[in-house]
Formats: sequence, structure tokens, C-alpha cells
Amino acid sequence: MQSRSKDVPVLNRVAPMETSSPALATTRTASQGTHDTEIRVSWPITFLLVLPGLVVLISGLALGLQSAPGVLLCVLGIAYLAIEALYIQPALAFRIPGLELERVALAFAHSRINSRTLAELAKNLQVALRDGLGIENVILILQGTEGQLSFGGDVEDLKIVRSRQKAVSFFRHQGGLLTRETLAGHTGPGAQDALSLLNDLEADVILSFCQDRQLLGFAVFDFPWKNSDYAEAFLEVVGQSMTSGLINQYLRHQAGGREALAQVFALAQAMQASLLPAPDLVEIDSVQLQGWSEPAEQCGGDIWAWHDLGEGQVLFFVGDATGHGVSPATLAAAVSGSLAAHASVQGRAIEPALLLADLNELVREVGRSHHMMSAFAAVFDPRTCEIRFANAGHNPPLHWRGIDDTGLTPLKVEGSMLGSADELKFKKASKKLRDGDMLFLFSDGIVEAGEPHMPRLGHREFRKVLIECTSLDVPSSCQHMMDRVRQHLGDSDAGDDMTFIVMRFSHHFEETKQ
Repeated sequence: MQSRSKDVPVLNRVAPMETSSPALATTRTASQGTHDTEIRVSWPITFLLVLPGLVVLISGLALGLQSAPGVLLCVLGIAYLAIEALYIQPALAFRIPGLELERVALAFAHSRINSRTLAELAKNLQVALRDGLGIENVILILQGTEGQLSFGGDVEDLKIVRSRQKAVSFFRHQGGLLTRETLAGHTGPGAQDALSLLNDLEADVILSFCQDRQLLGFAVFDFPWKNSDYAEAFLEVVGQSMTSGLINQYLRHQAGGREALAQVFALAQAMQASLLPAPDLVEIDSVQLQGWSEPAEQCGGDIWAWHDLGEGQVLFFVGDATGHGVSPATLAAAVSGSLAAHASVQGRAIEPALLLADLNELVREVGRSHHMMSAFAAVFDPRTCEIRFANAGHNPPLHWRGIDDTGLTPLKVEGSMLGSADELKFKKASKKLRDGDMLFLFSDGIVEAGEPHMPRLGHREFRKVLIECTSLDVPSSCQHMMDRVRQHLGDSDAGDDMTFIVMRFSHHFEETKQ
């Protein structure tokens, strides 16, 4: 679950506006035909604009309508008020594209965590589609723990779906948003069956929810927003959140025996593997990065992610949930889904400190005081060669300042662990970077590798290996740390989840691509 599709823009690329000023008041519009939030001039400003017309009109009435000056002033006052109401007020109002969809998408991303049943999750999805796009009729087919469940449709709808098994298989391999237009131009097996299913259900689009090529469910509905990038971006974010919500539901289902418990662990492992980035080199303009993560058990609570925010800006994140096993893995999955939603919705407007504050509320809801998470979030901006960052009780990343300096400097900023208290505030910090600078992000499982079965790797040895990494390229640095940790462990267990990420910053990368 990495960067959003390049073909679908973020819902809102501008920073959220403060509307608490008395000069502005916000009117949200979610009716069919608009995805904007309209900012209107509030009553104090309106009164000041209307005042000249009222003064002229009252003056005319004071002189009397029997006199020519009185009539003239009344006519001028009425004319001014009419012009102010019809032209000046509308001209001062403006709209922020997609801001209402951003609100609805984030609300659904949080509500799917609190949904205790599939029925509640289905209802929340239907509410999001209604509030965001005005879609009232949604046929929702989900793979329940005991078989298929239909929400918003009738028995006949379910029969139609079951008769189109090739279409269902097609959804499993395609995933995401499928419209009549995309299906008509698709030549793959099952595409025509999928198009026929839309015709049978008299709908326009299918939004499928897939995980590791396992179809968890899909929604079918009319889509009046043809060629609307904001609407498609909204559905992409909602689809990701719904997929995460469905996985959470299945993991909560109590396993009655060992075989069922093994299936739960298998699903948790598949979920975690699909949420973590591929262990390959990533190049985004002036940034190269690569990382690896290994759980201590079948699945763990470590998470790392990156998201391309556009124009060379990159969001990167590392987190470590307390504990091991399914529960921390579920918490990590929830955080990963929320990260993707924030990156898709806010784009370059995202701020690490505010992001951690939002994630804190999510961890409080999911962890329920049993699990917390340390985390570090940062955004690199190539225009200023600066990284903005915030920390929630995580090991500070180590910064290496180019080839002229072998020192490793921690990026320090205070912050409490996610989930440790309600409504946490996080300090923001920034640092200028130069060509060739490197950044090393890691979880404490690397430094503590081996405990309690054997002596830990330790900070001194860890920093020694990092100095060796600075003379290598990014892929070799990543491999060198992995080899050194495995050499230290031998046949022993790591004892904790381990995550390591290497980043190098250079404008030379971008020039080479050009």
C-alpha cells in the first residue's frame, strides 16, 4: 500500500483553512453535483458591506419621497443593495475543491476501526458514499465468516452475483474501481462477465475490496460523476479503508480450533506482508530509499511506509507497536491504512506533527490501552532541501552529513508514544539536507537483536555498522545491515521485530533520470 495512483489526484492539495475567524464562515455542500466546500463572507463583513446602502436609503426616507432628492437617494440605496446581494457577495465567496470529500473519507477511515460487525461496517460505507457523492442505492456483497452476505441488495441481486462467478474471479485479480468504460476496453478473461453483471444489476461501477488476491467483497452502484478526478480519488481512499476494515473484522472473529487459528495467523501474515513496501530500491526524484522488516513471530507490530506526495515530496514513516502477534499486527495494519488515506487526501499539505496527532486517536481506539506504538513521521521537500519531522517516542533516526563528515547525528524532537493519552500534541522540527546526506531509520529490535537469549547487538556495534554503510550505495547498505544482524544472531531468535530503512538524498538522482 504505497503511493497513490498517478492518474488520480489527491482530494485536496491545499492546506486546510482556518474558519474560526469572524470574517469567514464555512458552508459545507455535499449535495449531488459538487464536492466543494464553499467559504462565504460572514455576517459582520456582510453588515459592513450593506451599511453604505442602508445609510443612503434611510437618508432618502428621511428627506421624504415627496422631494426629488429623497426619491433619488432611495433609488440609489436600493440599487446599491441589489448590486451587493447579486454580485458583490457571490464574488467574495470561493470554494475549496474536494474539502467535503476529504472530511467524509477521513471520517470513514476512522469509523471502520470502531465497526464491531460486518453489518455496522457495511452501514458506515453506505453512509460515506451517500454523504460524499450522494449515492443512495448501494448493493454490497461481502465474504462473511460463515459465507456470503448481502447488504443493500435483495435475494435476486445475490442470485445474479452467484451466477457470474467469472466476474467475481475477475474482481479478485483486478481490484479497485471498475467502470463500464474500463470494462468495455478490457480483454482479460471475465471482463465481459463483469460488464454483464453491471447490466444485470443496472449499475455503473464496481468497487472491489481485495487483499493478497483474496476477494473480501465488492460494492455495486450508480456513478453520476463521470470524469470527476475528485470522486475517483474519494472512492480509491474509501476502498482502501473498507479493505482494511474487512480484514480487521476477520481477525476479530474468534477461532474455535487450531486450524481456524492458523488461518487467522495466515491472514494476518498476508495482510502485513502486503502492507509493507516491497524490499526493493525506490527512487523518487532526489530521494533513494530501501528497507526491510522481519517480525519476531508469525506476524508483528513493526511498520514502515513511504508515499509519493507529488512534485518530489515524500512522506516516510516508521512505527513499532508494543507486543507481538496478531493484535499488534492488526494495529499496524490500521495505522498503515490511515497513513495511505492521509497521503491520498492531503497530499503535499500533510504535516508530520498533525499526522501523528490523528494517528494517536486511531491507536487509542484500536489498541484500547492494551497496545501503544512508537512512531517517527517526516516529509522531505526537494524545493527547500528540508525535512520536516515529528516523533512519538521512537528511536530518533540517525543523520549522516555527506562524505566530508563521518559523524552520525540523531534527529531529536520530543513526543509521547501513540495511544498513551488522549489528544496528544506533537512538536514539529526541521533540518536542512545536502547532496549525499543519508538517513537511517530503525526499530529498537535491531539494537536489541538477540535479547533475552544472548547478548544484544548494542548501540556501539550498530553505529559501527552504520558508518560502514555510509560508503555503500542504498541497496548495499540495506543488505550489509541485514547480513551483520543475521551474523550476530546465528541460529538464535531475534527476540523482537526488526525494521531498518536507508535513505539517501541527492539532486543527482533527478538529473540522471532527465
